[in-house]
Amino acid sequence: MRSDKSEYFFNLIDDNIFDWEDEEEISEKETAVTYGYANEKQELRELTKKIELDPYESFNYLERGWAYIRYERFKDALQDANKAIEIDPELDSYILRGSVYCKLENFEDALQDANTAAQIEFNNEAYLLRGWINYKLKKFEDAFHDANVAIEIKGEFNSYLLRGWANFQLKNFEDGLQDAIESILDEPDYYFRANRLIKALRLYMYFSENAHKELVISSREVSKNIYYKGYHKLQLGKFTAAIEDFNKVIEFDHEDACAFHFRGIAKLKLKHFNEAIEDFNKAIEIDPEDAFSFHSRGIAKLESKRFIEAIEDFNKCIEIEVNVFNAPVDAESFKFRGIAKYFIMDYENSIDDFNESIKVNSDDYESFKFRGIAKYFLDKYIDSMKDLDQAIKLNPNDLESSQIRKQAFKKSQ
Repeated sequence: MRSDKSEYFFNLIDDNIFDWEDEEEISEKETAVTYGYANEKQELRELTKKIELDPYESFNYLERGWAYIRYERFKDALQDANKAIEIDPELDSYILRGSVYCKLENFEDALQDANTAAQIEFNNEAYLLRGWINYKLKKFEDAFHDANVAIEIKGEFNSYLLRGWANFQLKNFEDGLQDAIESILDEPDYYFRANRLIKALRLYMYFSENAHKELVISSREVSKNIYYKGYHKLQLGKFTAAIEDFNKVIEFDHEDACAFHFRGIAKLKLKHFNEAIEDFNKAIEIDPEDAFSFHSRGIAKLESKRFIEAIEDFNKCIEIEVNVFNAPVDAESFKFRGIAKYFIMDYENSIDDFNESIKVNSDDYESFKFRGIAKYFLDKYIDSMKDLDQAIKLNPNDLESSQIRKQAFKKSQ
């Protein structure tokens, strides 16, 4: 019972960290057929008959309760869960009700049921359910602990996936990557479920010396080595050679968003801005929530003096990082958006972005430089000199900052 029905909670949990777009849409008929029925009505009718024949068997209510969850009839599922608990307050009954409470976004009651389930039996599904609930409640340490226990009992892809997300939130990125890999190794057919985690990790590991290790993860062994070579060449500054390798990956798989993205990066480095934008367009078309492609396209548009469009891309990048990945925004996104606003003479708002950038990275001389120049144009000469002094301290070779600093000093007298 548990191995079949409780899986639906983890398959259908409504959480923006998951991306099921790579999975084929399951129609009502296909869902029912999986369990030997023609459609939803027949399945529920047959399950109701079982209850009528034996109204004191908790298993019958559990079976219909999971069916109600699949058809998003959560209040009906809750009634069946309550009845199952009334008849037999055992593990499966509390897992069902805890799962229903999750679908109803009643996480406190869901947590109470998960706790009860874990007390009844030392069971991986009880800890896994509790772990996901703790994750939803942003109790990431508790989620990590529950995932560890679930893995200790029975290591499976959902447990590794949970621990991977907990590690991501706790900024243990290398450990999170290893969990993503373990998840894929346990269930290779469900690669797409780990894919969102890998994308999130990629945002924070891109500049790591070990980043290529996670970027070559692919279910397609033929393209994996070429992908690795392309990324390695990109890191070495061999941009033309990297483009050739990513061309080969794209020939093999026209829907590989990462290949388009990194080919775009190579073109961006070569200052082929329009071609780079085309590749980022394709990456975003494949994966509309690829924050890093929006970021990179924004830089290409900034270099092309398409400032309004660049601002729009940085807006989208920041939105995805905050709302989809529930992660802190990278300082670079604020800085480059601020630079774009600076060039359209939106100085006040550009200063706001530089403020955010400096909060995250207090050693970024460009943020101090452009904030100082923006303040100069707003006649805030004293504040301008302070920022320009810091920019010059961080980059003594920046002549422009020195020149404007001199002008600010003269006008402040």
